[in-house]
Amino acid sequence: MELDVMNSESPATVPAAAALAPLLGSLFGGRLPVRFEFWDGSAPGPRDGPGTIFVRSPAAVRRMLWAPGELGFGRAYVTGELETEGDVIGVLRALHEAGPPDMKTGARMPLLALRAAARLGVAGRYGASVVGVTLSSAQADLARLRVKEAGLEEQIEIRVQDYGDVRGECFDAISSVGMFEHVGAEKMAAYFSTLHALLADTGRLLNHAISGISGIGGSRMPRRSFIGRFVFPDGELIDVSQVLGAMERAGFEVRDVESLREHYARTLRAWVANLESNWEEAVGEAGPERARLASLYGGVGQRL
Repeated sequence: MELDVMNSESPATVPAAAALAPLLGSLFGGRLPVRFEFWDGSAPGPRDGPGTIFVRSPAAVRRMLWAPGELGFGRAYVTGELETEGDVIGVLRALHEAGPPDMKTGARMPLLALRAAARLGVAGRYGASVVGVTLSSAQADLARLRVKEAGLEEQIEIRVQDYGDVRGECFDAISSVGMFEHVGAEKMAAYFSTLHALLADTGRLLNHAISGISGIGGSRMPRRSFIGRFVFPDGELIDVSQVLGAMERAGFEVRDVESLREHYARTLRAWVANLESNWEEAVGEAGPERARLASLYGGVGQRL
């Protein structure tokens, strides 16, 4: 069901089924478990299945892209943007059995969702201007490629830059993912103060990190451990209670705290599966030692 989505078609001229075909194909494989009928009349899927899902507007797709799985589906259904016909229980069972866990497993899923959203005028509808910063040139190159593939170059800028060097700008929201472990307890106050200064008065911060064990406090990963020596040599895990206190002292109001421990373990299992299925390519690009290191971390990291 793979389609070339990089063309000059506008969202209004692209059938919804065609725009969503790569995403649906990645979720369900070669055969859809139920019939989908979209707002423009396009309708892929079997006529002899347990029922039909009517997707009444692009807003339903937006909800499911932002919150994959039960949450996005439920919100779209409650608002009437999504309806079912036929055996409702059978439809839900078919989706559950055919789809991956949480309907978002797979390294390509975010890119496919972004492409579909761009074609439908859904994840670019609000005209948000986005800035991404990273210290990795390779990561920046890949991010720019994905931005280009999604046709969002005019809205998304990717920089090779330290977060501390971002000054004189004001953002409505900041998302920090997977770098807080490298800040450390000593620089934590400055980190949150810097981010707070970059936000508008009603701005929001999402801070994602691996945490330390409750009650232990800030602690560097043991230098003689596999993870401490080879994976995160400068990493420091900080207890959640310490992080919350530092955020509040910087001026933030903590609104929500969520543990993703089980999800991280599942992510690592999917990561190892992807690595093993592309083993020769990974060895050719990174070498056998780094490939084996990544594979081993997929197992050892489950205990974090």
